[in-house]
Amino acid sequence: MDFIIKLLHSLFFGVIFFIAFINYEKEKSIKPLHFIVLLLCLAVLIYLDTNYSVISNKLLFLLLIFSLSIVVLNLMKGFIHLEKNSLLKNNDYLRNNYKNVKKIFFSKIIPMMIFLYQLLIIWFPNIFEKMSQK
Repeated sequence: MDFIIKLLHSLFFGVIFFIAFINYEKEKSIKPLHFIVLLLCLAVLIYLDTNYSVISNKLLFLLLIFSLSIVVLNLMKGFIHLEKNSLLKNNDYLRNNYKNVKKIFFSKIIPMMIFLYQLLIIWFPNIFEKMSQK
């Protein structure tokens, strides 16, 4: 049963990652049906966590905060403007490289790292327990 619950958690956060990844690539909003289904899945996960105590609800809350950090990251990347820098204004090649690196880093690399960290914490909860003891 532990494997199934961990798999359900992994799928849940995978779906959140996929929805966030797709929405930020295409700048669409989340459909209400997707949001309701995610909330129902979250309720089922909380129920399973309460009854089987494979993953603590404290850990589930922490993982949800990490999922929300993808949204915050998307909002914050709009505040980073180095395009007004005189070096980038005068050099088109450097400006284009900067924009491409910024897009790849904020849109792909960091969200993937967050998702991999979530999977690591789900499958090896001892890491979280050691972190919370300090």
